[in-house]
Amino acid sequence: MIAIILLVAVSINSLGFIFIASKDLNRLKKETQSELKLNVKLIGDYCIVPLTFQAKQQAVEALSRLKFMEGVKIGYLLDKDNNLFVTYPDSLPGKISVKNLPLTGSGYRNGFFYVNEPIVFEGEKIGNLYVVADSFKLRQQSRNLVLLLSGVFLVMVAISYFLAANLQKVFTKPILKLARKTAEISKNQDFSVKLKPHGNDEIGILYNQFNHLMEQLSKRNKERDEAEKEISFLAQVVRNINESVTITDLDDRIIFVNQSFTKTYGFTENELIGKNIEAIRSPNNPKEIIDEILPATLKGGWKGELFNRRKDGSEFPILLLTTVIYNNENKPIALVGISTDITDRKKTEKELELHRHNLEQLVAKRTAELEIEKERALSADHLKSAFLATMSHELRTPLNSIIGFTGILLQERPGKLNDEQKKQLGMVQQSSRHLLSLINDVLDISKIEAGQLKLNFEQFNIIDVINKAVEQNKQFADKKNIGLIVSVEKNICEINSDKLRVQQMLLNLLSNAIKFTETGSVEIKCYRSGKNIKLEVIDTGIGIEQDKLDRLFKPFIQIDTGLSRRHEGTGLGLSICKKLTEMLGGTIEVESNFGVGSKFTITLPL
Repeated sequence: MIAIILLVAVSINSLGFIFIASKDLNRLKKETQSELKLNVKLIGDYCIVPLTFQAKQQAVEALSRLKFMEGVKIGYLLDKDNNLFVTYPDSLPGKISVKNLPLTGSGYRNGFFYVNEPIVFEGEKIGNLYVVADSFKLRQQSRNLVLLLSGVFLVMVAISYFLAANLQKVFTKPILKLARKTAEISKNQDFSVKLKPHGNDEIGILYNQFNHLMEQLSKRNKERDEAEKEISFLAQVVRNINESVTITDLDDRIIFVNQSFTKTYGFTENELIGKNIEAIRSPNNPKEIIDEILPATLKGGWKGELFNRRKDGSEFPILLLTTVIYNNENKPIALVGISTDITDRKKTEKELELHRHNLEQLVAKRTAELEIEKERALSADHLKSAFLATMSHELRTPLNSIIGFTGILLQERPGKLNDEQKKQLGMVQQSSRHLLSLINDVLDISKIEAGQLKLNFEQFNIIDVINKAVEQNKQFADKKNIGLIVSVEKNICEINSDKLRVQQMLLNLLSNAIKFTETGSVEIKCYRSGKNIKLEVIDTGIGIEQDKLDRLFKPFIQIDTGLSRRHEGTGLGLSICKKLTEMLGGTIEVESNFGVGSKFTITLPL
């Protein structure tokens, strides 16, 4: 018998392990091929720029990333005409026929994985990347899998032998268990013991007959004990709960009251048993409520508020909940009432209602006061903005005169100047222009907040605005050796907006980008997005920390980046840009990586 069980177990295990090995080998092959294809796709993306601009050196550098992929032997980069562009390694023969590349797509053949991945840019195929990798990793994983399954197979064979050797002992356990249970019942006289069913064989029939005998012996004792426990438990609960409990017959005669009831109402139990429930009810209760209690209770229950009366005649409010007791034939035999004294609750509700009324009056009064304060604050804010706008205008007039006259002096029209005089006049002119710029910002923000800034919508060429902004900042960029890059999408010409304000926003963003960029470049992009036009200013400057971006567009706020203290400004420029874009029906957004650079994007309707 042991030999038969062992033979069957070995056969089943063998088939199972063969199936598992075959399935896992196929899975490993698919995973390896999928990983290779994904990596080739990523390297193909790196080759888009070299293929587009025919930059072979960059293509060789992009293709050299294949050395980081395990098992890769050969790589060919083909252009869109299927001509060989570069190879990996770059020492491979320079002339390779595309016809010699045997397969397309991806797969596994002759012990090698291959992937022929098309390179697509903007929906157009611009080349192919063909890569061949060996299957060393797959073979190694396959050997490990075979060794593992072999070890598991040997363990399963040993377990099968152990189970077969001990299986014969299992048949004697049920009989021994029955003998032990019989001895236990004989000693303890506990007829509630049952044996777990044991199938439909001879032992199972014996177990079932034994259990049936025990059921017959213990049934009556169990039913009696349970009934006594339930009655005792319910009686203790009802007698000792805090709520007042009464039980009446169907004619409303009291047949039971608990201790809480007698304590609350001042009666003894004997004084109430047999009396009608009306003995404790106030005659002041509405008749329609009293009349609905019994019918509603017989239908399932009633809940509501009443006034009851104590033995001394005092009345108090209660919350009453009623229900029905049924007999075995599902017929009502008694009514249960559970009541709670709600005197304190009613008193609290009355006080809360009084406080609520007073609170509403206080809230209404305070709301009116706040509205008055709000109007005063808004009026003061408008007056402040109007004052700043007026003062800024008065300050600009003498500043323009200073700038103009220093310009005339620097042109040496009144007479020759020495170098020191030119230097001092240049400093005066530069400081005046800086102060005029600050005053202009204050004037703009004041006009915006006061609602006095008027916009002049017109059709204009956005390219002219971009070129003018670049021209005005070119000297500043050249001084810092920073490159200015302009990228404008084709077919973008005129938009309908306020030319002066668009130019003001672009000048502000461009000057900020140059100011906070020490090395690298600043790029201006302009392109269409649906029914909108987007202007992007991208720099390689110091960047902005993420937790400070939400404060960037607030007035008079300058982000402390460690270098900002070296630069001048009021912190109004970006706030003005945001308000102007919103007035023009657009938006302004910022993306920034600290230490890498920032990108500001203005979106305006065409």
